[in-house]
Amino acid sequence: MAHTPGRPQTGPSVIYASQGSTAPQMALERDIVHMIIERETCLEALLQVTPHFRNPHSKVRPWKVIQNLTLQYRRASVEVTEGIAKWRALIGVPRQGFIWKHANYLHKMTTDAAFATSVPEMFRDFSFSLADNPFLAPFSLRHEIFRLDDAAMLAKARLVCSEIGGVDIDRICAASKLLIAEGVLLPLELPATVAPVTTPALPPVRKTSPRPAVIENQELPQELPSIPEFPLNHEPAALAPHDKLLLMKVHLDHAKAKLQSLEADRTDLTARMADVAAKIENTTLPSKLRLLQNSLGALNNSLKALSGEIFQRRNELTRQQAAYRLQASKTKRPRPHISIELDYVVAEDQRARDELVAELQNTAPAQQAPSTLEYMNESQVYEFIKELGLQTCAEKLRNMGIDGPLLAVSTDQDLQELGIEVRLQRVKILREVEKRLKDAR
Repeated sequence: MAHTPGRPQTGPSVIYASQGSTAPQMALERDIVHMIIERETCLEALLQVTPHFRNPHSKVRPWKVIQNLTLQYRRASVEVTEGIAKWRALIGVPRQGFIWKHANYLHKMTTDAAFATSVPEMFRDFSFSLADNPFLAPFSLRHEIFRLDDAAMLAKARLVCSEIGGVDIDRICAASKLLIAEGVLLPLELPATVAPVTTPALPPVRKTSPRPAVIENQELPQELPSIPEFPLNHEPAALAPHDKLLLMKVHLDHAKAKLQSLEADRTDLTARMADVAAKIENTTLPSKLRLLQNSLGALNNSLKALSGEIFQRRNELTRQQAAYRLQASKTKRPRPHISIELDYVVAEDQRARDELVAELQNTAPAQQAPSTLEYMNESQVYEFIKELGLQTCAEKLRNMGIDGPLLAVSTDQDLQELGIEVRLQRVKILREVEKRLKDAR
Protein backbone atom coordinates (compact mmCIF):
# COMPACT_ATOMS: atom_id res chain seq x y z
CA MET A 1 0.00 0.00 0.00
CA ALA A 2 1.35 3.43 -0.91
CA HIS A 3 0.01 6.94 -0.46
CA THR A 4 0.66 9.89 -2.77
CA PRO A 5 3.42 11.93 -1.08
CA GLY A 6 2.99 15.58 -0.22
CA ARG A 7 -0.81 15.52 -0.32
CA PRO A 8 -3.30 15.29 2.63
CA GLN A 9 -5.41 12.16 2.91
CA THR A 10 -9.06 13.18 2.36
CA GLY A 11 -10.54 9.88 1.18
CA PRO A 12 -9.62 6.24 0.63
CA SER A 13 -5.96 5.64 0.02
CA VAL A 14 -4.78 4.57 -3.43
CA ILE A 15 -3.42 1.07 -3.92
CA TYR A 16 -0.49 0.63 -6.28
CA ALA A 17 -0.43 -2.99 -7.36
CA SER A 18 3.29 -2.82 -8.16
CA GLN A 19 4.34 -1.57 -4.71
CA GLY A 20 4.13 -3.48 -1.43
CA SER A 21 1.67 -6.12 -2.64
CA THR A 22 1.93 -9.69 -1.41
CA ALA A 23 1.48 -12.64 -3.76
CA PRO A 24 -2.02 -13.54 -2.42
CA GLN A 25 -3.11 -9.90 -2.74
CA MET A 26 -1.88 -9.65 -6.33
CA ALA A 27 -3.61 -12.93 -7.24
CA LEU A 28 -6.88 -11.71 -5.70
CA GLU A 29 -6.59 -8.36 -7.51
CA ARG A 30 -6.11 -10.16 -10.83
CA ASP A 31 -9.23 -12.24 -10.16
CA ILE A 32 -11.21 -9.10 -9.35
CA VAL A 33 -10.04 -7.38 -12.54
CA HIS A 34 -11.00 -10.49 -14.51
CA MET A 35 -14.53 -10.35 -13.08
CA ILE A 36 -14.75 -6.58 -13.64
CA ILE A 37 -13.85 -7.01 -17.32
CA GLU A 38 -16.49 -9.73 -17.65
CA ARG A 39 -19.12 -7.46 -16.05
CA GLU A 40 -18.13 -4.46 -18.19
CA THR A 41 -18.32 -6.61 -21.34
CA CYS A 42 -21.88 -7.68 -20.49
CA LEU A 43 -22.84 -4.10 -19.60
CA GLU A 44 -21.50 -2.78 -22.92
CA ALA A 45 -23.39 -5.46 -24.84
CA LEU A 46 -26.65 -4.58 -23.07
CA LEU A 47 -26.14 -0.86 -23.69
CA GLN A 48 -25.43 -1.60 -27.34
CA VAL A 49 -28.88 -3.17 -27.81
CA THR A 50 -30.88 -0.45 -26.03
CA PRO A 51 -31.26 1.81 -29.13
CA HIS A 52 -33.29 -0.92 -30.85
CA PHE A 53 -35.81 -0.87 -27.97
CA ARG A 54 -35.99 2.92 -27.89
CA ASN A 55 -36.75 2.97 -31.62
CA PRO A 56 -40.39 1.93 -32.14
CA HIS A 57 -39.69 1.12 -35.79
CA SER A 58 -36.82 -1.30 -35.07
CA LYS A 59 -37.66 -4.98 -35.56
CA VAL A 60 -34.54 -6.25 -33.78
CA ARG A 61 -35.61 -7.91 -30.52
CA PRO A 62 -32.84 -10.32 -29.45
CA TRP A 63 -34.60 -11.69 -26.38
CA LYS A 64 -32.42 -14.78 -26.07
CA VAL A 65 -29.21 -12.74 -26.23
CA ILE A 66 -30.53 -10.30 -23.61
CA GLN A 67 -31.51 -13.07 -21.21
CA ASN A 68 -28.12 -14.75 -21.49
CA LEU A 69 -26.29 -11.43 -21.03
CA THR A 70 -28.46 -10.58 -18.02
CA LEU A 71 -27.63 -13.88 -16.33
CA GLN A 72 -23.89 -13.44 -16.84
CA TYR A 73 -24.05 -9.75 -15.84
CA ARG A 74 -25.80 -10.58 -12.55
CA ARG A 75 -23.36 -13.38 -11.71
CA ALA A 76 -20.31 -11.22 -12.53
CA SER A 77 -21.68 -8.29 -10.47
CA VAL A 78 -22.11 -10.47 -7.38
CA GLU A 79 -18.66 -12.01 -7.83
CA VAL A 80 -17.04 -8.56 -8.18
CA THR A 81 -18.67 -7.38 -4.95
CA GLU A 82 -17.66 -10.53 -3.08
CA GLY A 83 -14.11 -10.31 -4.45
CA ILE A 84 -13.67 -6.71 -3.28
CA ALA A 85 -14.99 -7.67 0.17
CA LYS A 86 -12.35 -10.45 0.39
CA TRP A 87 -9.68 -8.03 -0.84
CA ARG A 88 -10.57 -5.52 1.88
CA ALA A 89 -10.36 -8.25 4.51
CA LEU A 90 -6.98 -9.39 3.16
CA ILE A 91 -5.38 -5.92 3.31
CA GLY A 92 -7.08 -5.13 6.62
CA VAL A 93 -8.79 -1.92 5.49
CA PRO A 94 -12.61 -2.38 5.64
CA ARG A 95 -13.45 0.85 3.79
CA GLN A 96 -10.69 0.74 1.15
CA GLY A 97 -11.86 1.67 -2.36
CA PHE A 98 -10.94 -0.64 -5.25
CA ILE A 99 -9.95 1.72 -8.08
CA TRP A 100 -10.81 0.86 -11.68
CA LYS A 101 -10.33 3.42 -14.47
CA HIS A 102 -10.00 6.31 -12.02
CA ALA A 103 -13.18 5.45 -10.08
CA ASN A 104 -14.15 3.51 -6.98
CA TYR A 105 -15.73 0.51 -8.68
CA LEU A 106 -18.32 -0.19 -5.98
CA HIS A 107 -19.55 3.40 -6.38
CA LYS A 108 -19.71 2.93 -10.15
CA MET A 109 -21.68 -0.31 -9.77
CA THR A 110 -24.35 1.47 -7.75
CA THR A 111 -25.47 3.64 -10.66
CA ASP A 112 -24.16 2.26 -13.97
CA ALA A 113 -27.21 0.02 -14.53
CA ALA A 114 -29.67 2.95 -14.29
CA PHE A 115 -30.28 2.76 -18.05
CA ALA A 116 -32.55 -0.26 -17.46
CA THR A 117 -35.37 1.98 -16.24
CA SER A 118 -35.53 3.72 -19.65
CA VAL A 119 -36.05 0.47 -21.61
CA PRO A 120 -38.58 -1.59 -19.64
CA GLU A 121 -39.51 -3.62 -22.73
CA MET A 122 -35.93 -4.87 -22.90
CA PHE A 123 -36.45 -6.54 -19.51
CA ARG A 124 -40.03 -7.65 -20.09
CA ASP A 125 -39.57 -10.91 -18.10
CA PHE A 126 -38.79 -8.99 -14.89
CA SER A 127 -41.73 -8.31 -12.59
CA PHE A 128 -39.71 -6.20 -10.13
CA SER A 129 -38.44 -2.61 -10.11
CA LEU A 130 -35.34 -1.79 -12.17
CA ALA A 131 -34.55 1.49 -10.36
CA ASP A 132 -31.48 1.40 -8.06
CA ASN A 133 -31.09 -2.26 -8.95
CA PRO A 134 -27.47 -2.96 -10.02
CA PHE A 135 -27.92 -6.75 -9.70
CA LEU A 136 -31.24 -6.84 -11.63
CA ALA A 137 -32.57 -8.78 -8.65
CA PRO A 138 -36.02 -8.99 -6.99
CA PHE A 139 -34.92 -6.39 -4.41
CA SER A 140 -33.52 -2.97 -5.31
CA LEU A 141 -31.07 -1.16 -3.03
CA ARG A 142 -33.93 0.97 -1.65
CA HIS A 143 -36.15 -1.98 -0.76
CA GLU A 144 -37.44 -2.09 2.82
CA ILE A 145 -36.04 -5.59 3.29
CA PHE A 146 -32.52 -4.18 3.73
CA ARG A 147 -33.65 -2.22 6.80
CA LEU A 148 -34.02 -5.54 8.67
CA ASP A 149 -31.27 -7.40 10.47
CA ASP A 150 -29.42 -10.10 8.51
CA ALA A 151 -31.39 -13.07 9.82
CA ALA A 152 -34.79 -11.46 9.19
CA MET A 153 -33.66 -10.15 5.79
CA LEU A 154 -32.54 -13.59 4.58
CA ALA A 155 -35.65 -15.30 5.95
CA LYS A 156 -37.92 -12.84 4.15
CA ALA A 157 -35.89 -12.99 0.93
CA ARG A 158 -36.05 -16.79 0.81
CA LEU A 159 -39.83 -16.60 0.88
CA VAL A 160 -39.69 -14.86 -2.51
CA CYS A 161 -37.09 -17.12 -4.16
CA SER A 162 -34.08 -19.21 -3.19
CA GLU A 163 -32.03 -18.23 -6.25
CA ILE A 164 -32.31 -16.28 -9.48
CA GLY A 165 -30.45 -17.21 -12.62
CA GLY A 166 -28.21 -19.66 -10.75
CA VAL A 167 -27.14 -17.08 -8.12
CA ASP A 168 -28.19 -17.78 -4.52
CA ILE A 169 -30.47 -15.09 -3.08
CA ASP A 170 -28.33 -14.96 0.10
CA ARG A 171 -25.31 -13.86 -1.98
CA ILE A 172 -27.37 -11.18 -3.75
CA CYS A 173 -28.62 -9.78 -0.43
CA ALA A 174 -25.11 -9.71 1.07
CA ALA A 175 -23.74 -7.95 -2.04
CA SER A 176 -26.60 -5.44 -1.97
CA LYS A 177 -25.95 -4.55 1.67
CA LEU A 178 -22.27 -3.98 0.85
CA LEU A 179 -23.22 -1.49 -1.88
CA ILE A 180 -25.69 0.23 0.43
CA ALA A 181 -22.93 0.59 3.05
CA GLU A 182 -20.83 2.54 0.52
CA GLY A 183 -23.19 5.48 1.07
CA VAL A 184 -23.51 6.49 -2.58
CA LEU A 185 -27.33 6.48 -2.52
CA LEU A 186 -28.80 9.23 -0.39
CA PRO A 187 -31.05 8.05 2.48
CA LEU A 188 -34.73 7.94 1.59
CA GLU A 189 -37.65 8.53 3.92
CA LEU A 190 -39.61 5.29 3.97
CA PRO A 191 -43.11 4.70 5.35
CA ALA A 192 -43.48 3.26 8.82
CA THR A 193 -45.19 0.06 7.62
CA VAL A 194 -43.13 -2.38 5.63
CA ALA A 195 -44.69 -3.27 2.30
CA PRO A 196 -44.75 -6.86 1.01
CA VAL A 197 -41.51 -8.11 -0.49
CA THR A 198 -42.89 -8.14 -4.02
CA THR A 199 -44.01 -4.47 -3.97
CA PRO A 200 -41.67 -2.58 -6.32
CA ALA A 201 -42.69 1.10 -5.85
CA LEU A 202 -39.32 2.89 -5.70
CA PRO A 203 -37.95 6.41 -6.47
CA PRO A 204 -35.69 7.15 -9.43
CA VAL A 205 -31.91 6.83 -9.28
CA ARG A 206 -29.85 9.79 -8.08
CA LYS A 207 -26.33 9.63 -9.47
CA THR A 208 -23.33 10.60 -7.37
CA SER A 209 -19.96 11.28 -8.97
CA PRO A 210 -17.26 8.77 -7.90
CA ARG A 211 -14.21 9.72 -5.87
CA PRO A 212 -11.13 10.62 -7.90
CA ALA A 213 -8.38 8.04 -8.28
CA VAL A 214 -5.14 7.69 -10.18
CA ILE A 215 -4.60 4.09 -11.18
CA GLU A 216 -5.81 1.07 -13.05
CA ASN A 217 -5.40 -2.38 -11.49
CA GLN A 218 -3.38 -5.43 -12.49
CA GLU A 219 -2.90 -7.40 -15.68
CA LEU A 220 -5.95 -8.85 -17.32
CA PRO A 221 -6.55 -12.60 -17.69
CA GLN A 222 -6.07 -13.99 -21.15
CA GLU A 223 -9.56 -15.30 -21.69
CA LEU A 224 -13.05 -14.42 -20.58
CA PRO A 225 -15.65 -17.13 -20.07
CA SER A 226 -18.16 -17.35 -22.86
CA ILE A 227 -21.80 -16.44 -22.35
CA PRO A 228 -23.68 -19.45 -21.02
CA GLU A 229 -27.07 -20.59 -22.22
CA PHE A 230 -29.49 -20.52 -19.27
CA PRO A 231 -33.28 -20.16 -19.38
CA LEU A 232 -35.05 -17.72 -17.08
CA ASN A 233 -38.75 -18.42 -16.77
CA HIS A 234 -39.23 -19.99 -20.18
CA GLU A 235 -37.22 -20.71 -23.31
CA PRO A 236 -37.51 -17.75 -25.71
CA ALA A 237 -38.12 -18.17 -29.39
CA ALA A 238 -34.99 -18.30 -31.53
CA LEU A 239 -34.03 -15.22 -33.51
CA ALA A 240 -34.88 -15.14 -37.18
CA PRO A 241 -31.73 -15.72 -39.29
CA HIS A 242 -31.87 -12.22 -40.78
CA ASP A 243 -32.25 -10.56 -37.37
CA LYS A 244 -29.46 -12.67 -35.91
CA LEU A 245 -27.11 -11.78 -38.76
CA LEU A 246 -27.95 -8.09 -38.41
CA LEU A 247 -27.31 -8.13 -34.67
CA MET A 248 -23.99 -9.92 -35.16
CA LYS A 249 -22.96 -7.26 -37.70
CA VAL A 250 -23.80 -4.51 -35.18
CA HIS A 251 -21.68 -6.29 -32.57
CA LEU A 252 -18.78 -6.58 -35.01
CA ASP A 253 -18.87 -2.87 -35.89
CA HIS A 254 -18.99 -1.92 -32.23
CA ALA A 255 -16.08 -4.26 -31.37
CA LYS A 256 -13.92 -2.84 -34.18
CA ALA A 257 -14.62 0.76 -33.13
CA LYS A 258 -13.87 -0.03 -29.48
CA LEU A 259 -10.62 -1.77 -30.41
CA GLN A 260 -9.49 1.24 -32.46
CA SER A 261 -10.30 3.54 -29.54
CA LEU A 262 -8.28 1.39 -27.14
CA GLU A 263 -5.32 1.34 -29.53
CA ALA A 264 -5.39 5.15 -29.63
CA ASP A 265 -5.53 5.25 -25.82
CA ARG A 266 -2.52 2.94 -25.60
CA THR A 267 -0.53 5.17 -27.96
CA ASP A 268 -1.38 8.22 -25.86
CA LEU A 269 -0.50 6.38 -22.64
CA THR A 270 2.89 5.31 -24.04
CA ALA A 271 3.66 8.91 -24.97
CA ARG A 272 2.76 10.09 -21.47
CA MET A 273 5.04 7.45 -19.92
CA ALA A 274 7.90 8.62 -22.15
CA ASP A 275 7.35 12.21 -20.96
CA VAL A 276 7.38 11.17 -17.29
CA ALA A 277 10.50 9.04 -17.81
CA ALA A 278 12.26 12.03 -19.40
CA LYS A 279 11.32 14.19 -16.41
CA ILE A 280 12.71 11.54 -14.02
CA GLU A 281 16.04 11.64 -15.83
CA ASN A 282 16.25 15.41 -15.31
CA THR A 283 15.01 15.48 -11.68
CA THR A 284 17.31 15.43 -8.65
CA LEU A 285 14.99 16.58 -5.83
CA PRO A 286 14.02 13.40 -3.87
CA SER A 287 10.44 14.44 -3.06
CA LYS A 288 9.68 15.36 -6.68
CA LEU A 289 11.45 12.23 -7.88
CA ARG A 290 9.18 10.04 -5.72
CA LEU A 291 6.11 11.79 -7.14
CA LEU A 292 7.28 11.15 -10.68
CA GLN A 293 8.14 7.52 -9.91
CA ASN A 294 4.69 6.95 -8.40
CA SER A 295 3.11 8.55 -11.46
CA LEU A 296 5.17 6.34 -13.76
CA GLY A 297 4.13 3.26 -11.79
CA ALA A 298 0.48 4.23 -12.09
CA LEU A 299 0.81 4.77 -15.83
CA ASN A 300 2.61 1.45 -16.18
CA ASN A 301 -0.24 -0.38 -14.41
CA SER A 302 -2.74 1.41 -16.63
CA LEU A 303 -0.78 0.32 -19.70
CA LYS A 304 -0.77 -3.30 -18.53
CA ALA A 305 -4.51 -3.26 -17.96
CA LEU A 306 -5.14 -1.57 -21.29
CA SER A 307 -2.89 -3.99 -23.19
CA GLY A 308 -4.67 -6.92 -21.59
CA GLU A 309 -8.05 -5.52 -22.54
CA ILE A 310 -6.87 -4.97 -26.12
CA PHE A 311 -5.63 -8.58 -26.28
CA GLN A 312 -8.93 -9.84 -24.92
CA ARG A 313 -11.05 -7.76 -27.29
CA ARG A 314 -8.96 -8.78 -30.29
CA ASN A 315 -9.52 -12.46 -29.47
CA GLU A 316 -13.22 -11.83 -28.96
CA LEU A 317 -13.39 -10.00 -32.30
CA THR A 318 -11.80 -12.99 -34.04
CA ARG A 319 -14.39 -15.33 -32.53
CA GLN A 320 -17.24 -13.00 -33.50
CA GLN A 321 -15.97 -12.81 -37.07
CA ALA A 322 -15.83 -16.61 -37.31
CA ALA A 323 -19.38 -16.92 -35.98
CA TYR A 324 -20.56 -14.20 -38.36
CA ARG A 325 -19.07 -16.02 -41.37
CA LEU A 326 -20.78 -19.25 -40.35
CA GLN A 327 -24.11 -17.51 -39.84
CA ALA A 328 -23.78 -15.69 -43.17
CA SER A 329 -23.16 -18.98 -44.96
CA LYS A 330 -26.21 -20.45 -43.23
CA THR A 331 -28.54 -17.68 -44.34
CA LYS A 332 -30.11 -18.69 -47.64
CA ARG A 333 -30.31 -16.35 -50.58
CA PRO A 334 -33.76 -15.43 -51.92
CA ARG A 335 -35.11 -17.97 -54.34
CA PRO A 336 -35.44 -16.80 -57.96
CA HIS A 337 -38.90 -16.39 -59.37
CA ILE A 338 -40.15 -19.52 -61.13
CA SER A 339 -41.42 -18.85 -64.59
CA ILE A 340 -44.89 -19.92 -65.69
CA GLU A 341 -43.45 -22.59 -68.00
CA LEU A 342 -42.00 -24.46 -65.00
CA ASP A 343 -45.19 -24.54 -62.97
CA TYR A 344 -46.26 -27.86 -64.42
CA VAL A 345 -42.86 -29.45 -63.80
CA VAL A 346 -42.84 -28.23 -60.21
CA ALA A 347 -46.34 -29.58 -59.59
CA GLU A 348 -45.41 -32.99 -61.04
CA ASP A 349 -42.26 -33.12 -58.94
CA GLN A 350 -44.23 -32.27 -55.81
CA ARG A 351 -46.79 -34.98 -56.56
CA ALA A 352 -44.06 -37.58 -57.13
CA ARG A 353 -42.38 -36.67 -53.86
CA ASP A 354 -45.66 -36.87 -51.96
CA GLU A 355 -46.31 -40.35 -53.37
CA LEU A 356 -42.81 -41.49 -52.45
CA VAL A 357 -43.12 -40.15 -48.91
CA ALA A 358 -46.50 -41.84 -48.47
CA GLU A 359 -45.08 -45.13 -49.74
CA LEU A 360 -42.12 -44.97 -47.35
CA GLN A 361 -44.39 -44.15 -44.41
CA ASN A 362 -46.62 -47.11 -45.15
CA THR A 363 -43.94 -49.71 -45.86
CA ALA A 364 -41.04 -48.93 -43.57
CA PRO A 365 -42.08 -46.73 -40.62
CA ALA A 366 -39.51 -48.33 -38.33
CA GLN A 367 -36.64 -47.29 -40.54
CA GLN A 368 -37.37 -43.55 -40.26
CA ALA A 369 -34.83 -41.89 -38.00
CA PRO A 370 -36.33 -39.46 -35.48
CA SER A 371 -33.71 -36.85 -36.20
CA THR A 372 -30.78 -36.53 -38.59
CA LEU A 373 -27.82 -34.21 -38.36
CA GLU A 374 -29.20 -31.82 -41.00
CA TYR A 375 -32.34 -31.21 -38.91
CA MET A 376 -30.72 -30.86 -35.48
CA ASN A 377 -31.16 -27.59 -33.64
CA GLU A 378 -28.59 -26.01 -31.30
CA SER A 379 -29.72 -27.97 -28.24
CA GLN A 380 -29.61 -31.29 -30.09
CA VAL A 381 -26.10 -30.54 -31.38
CA TYR A 382 -25.08 -29.74 -27.80
CA GLU A 383 -26.38 -33.12 -26.57
CA PHE A 384 -24.75 -34.90 -29.53
CA ILE A 385 -21.29 -33.47 -28.80
CA LYS A 386 -21.77 -33.90 -25.06
CA GLU A 387 -22.42 -37.63 -25.54
CA LEU A 388 -18.94 -37.86 -27.10
CA GLY A 389 -17.46 -36.80 -23.77
CA LEU A 390 -16.63 -33.30 -25.00
CA GLN A 391 -18.59 -31.11 -22.59
CA THR A 392 -16.43 -28.00 -23.14
CA CYS A 393 -16.60 -28.31 -26.93
CA ALA A 394 -20.38 -28.74 -26.75
CA GLU A 395 -20.74 -25.52 -24.77
CA LYS A 396 -18.54 -23.60 -27.21
CA LEU A 397 -20.61 -24.77 -30.19
CA ARG A 398 -23.87 -23.90 -28.42
CA ASN A 399 -22.58 -20.44 -27.45
CA MET A 400 -21.75 -19.78 -31.10
CA GLY A 401 -25.22 -20.88 -32.23
CA ILE A 402 -24.03 -23.93 -34.20
CA ASP A 403 -26.90 -26.19 -35.31
CA GLY A 404 -27.00 -29.37 -37.38
CA PRO A 405 -26.73 -27.89 -40.90
CA LEU A 406 -23.75 -25.77 -39.87
CA LEU A 407 -22.01 -28.66 -38.13
CA ALA A 408 -22.55 -30.87 -41.18
CA VAL A 409 -20.52 -28.52 -43.41
CA SER A 410 -17.91 -27.50 -40.80
CA THR A 411 -14.24 -28.20 -41.46
CA ASP A 412 -11.27 -28.63 -39.14
CA GLN A 413 -10.41 -24.94 -39.58
CA ASP A 414 -14.00 -23.90 -38.79
CA LEU A 415 -13.93 -25.84 -35.50
CA GLN A 416 -10.58 -24.30 -34.61
CA GLU A 417 -11.95 -20.79 -35.22
CA LEU A 418 -14.87 -21.61 -32.93
CA GLY A 419 -12.40 -22.12 -30.07
CA ILE A 420 -11.82 -25.92 -30.16
CA GLU A 421 -8.02 -25.84 -29.99
CA VAL A 422 -7.28 -29.56 -29.31
CA ARG A 423 -6.87 -31.37 -32.63
CA LEU A 424 -7.91 -34.78 -31.23
CA GLN A 425 -11.25 -33.27 -30.17
CA ARG A 426 -11.79 -31.78 -33.64
CA VAL A 427 -10.94 -35.10 -35.32
CA LYS A 428 -13.34 -36.97 -33.04
CA ILE A 429 -16.17 -34.54 -33.79
CA LEU A 430 -15.58 -34.63 -37.56
CA ARG A 431 -15.50 -38.45 -37.59
CA GLU A 432 -18.79 -38.69 -35.72
CA VAL A 433 -20.33 -36.10 -38.05
CA GLU A 434 -19.19 -38.06 -41.10
CA LYS A 435 -20.58 -41.26 -39.60
CA ARG A 436 -23.94 -39.61 -38.94
CA LEU A 437 -24.10 -38.30 -42.49
CA LYS A 438 -23.34 -41.75 -43.94
CA ASP A 439 -25.99 -43.38 -41.74
CA ALA A 440 -28.53 -40.78 -42.87
CA ARG A 441 -27.93 -41.70 -46.50
